[in-house]
Amino acid sequence: MTINPDKITLILPPLFSRPHAVPAQRLPALERILACAEQARTSGDVFTLLAAGAGLQGRVPVATLTRLGHDGAPGKGGGLFADPVHLLPNRDHLVLLAGRELALTAAEAEALLAVLNEYFLPEAWVFSSLSPHRWLLGGVETAGLRTTSLARAEGRNVSSLLPRGDAAGYWRSRLTEAQMLLHQAPVNERRRARGLPEINSVWLWGEGELPAAPAAPLPSLWGGDAFVRGLARWSGTPWQALPADAETVMAAGSARVVFGDTLDGQWYDEWEDFDQHWCVPLLQGLKQGRYAVLELCFGEHRLRLQRRDLRRFWRRRVPLQNYCRAEAG
Repeated sequence: MTINPDKITLILPPLFSRPHAVPAQRLPALERILACAEQARTSGDVFTLLAAGAGLQGRVPVATLTRLGHDGAPGKGGGLFADPVHLLPNRDHLVLLAGRELALTAAEAEALLAVLNEYFLPEAWVFSSLSPHRWLLGGVETAGLRTTSLARAEGRNVSSLLPRGDAAGYWRSRLTEAQMLLHQAPVNERRRARGLPEINSVWLWGEGELPAAPAAPLPSLWGGDAFVRGLARWSGTPWQALPADAETVMAAGSARVVFGDTLDGQWYDEWEDFDQHWCVPLLQGLKQGRYAVLELCFGEHRLRLQRRDLRRFWRRRVPLQNYCRAEAG
């Protein structure tokens, strides 16, 4: 990703591949951006896109960078996420459900983590949580392991997305042990009795250790996610918290890269606010020439909008669900 001082880049969690996250209401400003912009597919997920802009090429150690951003220390050795998930049987395969859809409380998460930590204590594995639905696994060797990000796996058949690489056999075996352990946990017994999906597995992803820091960091990085803070600390990039609206970003004098909060999903809580406080002023700023290029990356779905593109009056605005159908097709 090339950084341009005249460009504002918003890197956001995947949207159009996740129909359940798409709002039903009309969002005029975002719909206009979608209608007028040039659209393309990127070659990587949101973490790869942002890390590449900060000088980190290849596989991104998302979990280790997130730990660095969370508590200021990456910990010893490698690490990875071990996020709580529900694997839902669907005919001849399993579909992964994760995140806030599981309605997992902090107390339930801590109880399940205690069960896992007790069992894997002899191997010095350490499970911890950043939030009820985001768990970390430290003290492990991740060489020879290749995983699929949770965003790519969510809502999909996971048969072909399980751990792979030279160490795949070892990790799949330990994953089976964790699944058996979780199934028997009292927390899950109570959840089944209440009609809630049990936490019957963890999803391993984001593995790796930190490489050497780059020589030329980004000029400016904005975002509320612990991953963003970790990336800024690792690369030496000036970091600022996620602002309430786009005006603050447009007023900045350097390159502006904004990362949506993937940990808590705040971008998707209030769609009208996102449309009014981000999309509307960004469109106005582009019309006024305050910056030259707007780039929105919804996961692998990239939109690029210049001032001249706003003259495409013949491109009709359509509801966001239409883009989900196009993605599925």
